[in-house]
Amino acid sequence: MVPCMTRVEIFYVIIIDNLAKWFSTAGGARHEALRNINLEIGAGEFVSIIGPSGCGKSTLLYIVGGFERATEGAVRIHGKPITGPGRDRGPVFQEFALFAWKTVLENVAYGLRLQGKTKQEAEDRARGFLKMVGLERFAGFYPKELSGGMKQRVAIARTLAYGPEILLMDEPFGALDARTRNHLQRDLLKIWEEDRKTVLFVTHSVEEAVFLSDRVVVMGTGPGHIAKVIPIELERPRNRSELMMDLKYQGYIAEIEGMIDAVEASAA
Repeated sequence: MVPCMTRVEIFYVIIIDNLAKWFSTAGGARHEALRNINLEIGAGEFVSIIGPSGCGKSTLLYIVGGFERATEGAVRIHGKPITGPGRDRGPVFQEFALFAWKTVLENVAYGLRLQGKTKQEAEDRARGFLKMVGLERFAGFYPKELSGGMKQRVAIARTLAYGPEILLMDEPFGALDARTRNHLQRDLLKIWEEDRKTVLFVTHSVEEAVFLSDRVVVMGTGPGHIAKVIPIELERPRNRSELMMDLKYQGYIAEIEGMIDAVEASAA
């Protein structure tokens, strides 16, 4: 029997319900990574997760992606419990994970070929996404011939190409220099504003979280838990140079930085 979805479950794309996760250490002790995580994410919402190292940000994202299993609680997508990775969720991680032996075009077309598209159909669609991320001139290049920022653009294009409803992004710009990171944040927002995918984004950067997000989830440690969810009430589209002079924007950054400092101090 298929369980009936409540109105809340229909409204929210992702519901994380009383989630907990623990691991067994090499010595046989139990390490509790996450406890009592409850969060709802609406369709087209951009939500960032931030907190000190070790608070379980990436573990939570991997559970939503279906790459890790929760010990207790559940994650539901449109009311249905997840049982593993799915085409409705597109991961974009810091490591790029491109195929070194494939060209940029072949990397982006790869998922489409797995979906049964012909070579021509896949490459035509892939070229469109390369144009979206500004890399159409590099279709014949190999990953080793690209900068870090270009590789991450390819990774984003590859994920977007197979059409996931949800983007799961784990520190996607963390290894990049500040200027490249700013450019990719701007590009990501432009892409997101065009099709409004639901985005769950893990970052260590408070400024990045505030600039990108509709809400910022601040996590605490010992074990990982949600300390506070902060709505970011800034108009879109957003311009970084203008926001840097905005007292409301500065206030969000100061508030979240203060919360993370307090979490780290209490854990010391």
